Amino acid sequence: MNFLQIDSENLGAAASVAAQLSDDSKLGQQKASSAAIGPSYSVASGFDQMGTMHGRFIKDGSGAAAQVLQDLSGELDDIHTNLNRTSEAFQAQDDTAAHALDIADHGGSTHTSSYN
Repeated sequence: MNFLQIDSENLGAAASVAAQLSDDSKLGQQKASSAAIGPSYSVASGFDQMGTMHGRFIKDGSGAAAQVLQDLSGELDDIHTNLNRTSEAFQAQDDTAAHALDIADHGGSTHTSSYN
């Protein structure tokens, strides 16, 4: 017989990692949004346009680094929440099964049946 074992400590550790990665993504998004790159990058001909273009890639639009980091942070927040809820659900299921076994060990019934 095969058994599936869920380690709630590992789920909690994974949730903590997801939360830390989310925080790091938020910090990166804030830094990208406030990056001082634009036409003032250089007064040399051509470099001002390069600064403007790089600034757009970092700050503006749906594919910009700041937006990607913001989206990533939201996904990581969801993963963190879901891992915590999964861990809580497994723990509740474990507690319920343990309670049912305790009742059965003391001679009680863990369910009622309409069949007699």
